[in-house]
Amino acid sequence: FLTRDLYQGYIRPQASNKELIYTTYFFGILINVLGFLMAYSTKSINDIWGWITMGLVGGITMPTVLRLYWWRFNASGFAVGTLIGLVAALVQRFFAPGMPEWHQLVYTIVIGTAGCVVGTYLTPPTDRQVLENFYRTTKPFGLWRPLFSILSANEQQTMRYEHRYDLIALPIGLCWQFTLLMLPMQLVIHEFQAAAVTGAVFLLCSIGMYFFWYKKLPPAQAQ
Repeated sequence: FLTRDLYQGYIRPQASNKELIYTTYFFGILINVLGFLMAYSTKSINDIWGWITMGLVGGITMPTVLRLYWWRFNASGFAVGTLIGLVAALVQRFFAPGMPEWHQLVYTIVIGTAGCVVGTYLTPPTDRQVLENFYRTTKPFGLWRPLFSILSANEQQTMRYEHRYDLIALPIGLCWQFTLLMLPMQLVIHEFQAAAVTGAVFLLCSIGMYFFWYKKLPPAQAQ
């Protein structure tokens, strides 16, 4: 990402292969140095894990989400939002390591979102043909109203139908994923009673996903 998407994409588009190799070395050394510095400020595994899952992940959450839910979002917005989100997370780690974890999440999400919006509106939108092809293929949910009109009345009705059941399946899918994560952990630590409850919930969620998601999938189209 740092070499190809950021350096070559926005700073030196005409960079030679040799220059890109040295740039990769530079970013690799920089990341290792930052890792060593953070290691000296880390009090425990829980401390660094909390920062990774709340601060660092928060910085890259919005670029990942907006690419699927906002038609105007483009590659520049993704690159700028991701970079600013990562920098914000590092700044917080070095200068405010005692910040509560949920504050870290809010802080990096807000900064990352601002970077996404600025990067998006400072650059031209994605080519209309690319957007239309993506929209017809993916049928994304969210802020895609400018492209909704390109669909026929039958396609619009089908998309509404799919999105309705997607929303129903969403909480079931989240519960299914959580129980899938917890079940083997509970078995490993011999919490068999808790594992039995988790397994039962997992089974119910699997049934729900079958009826509200899998059975509602459109038939596969020949390529």
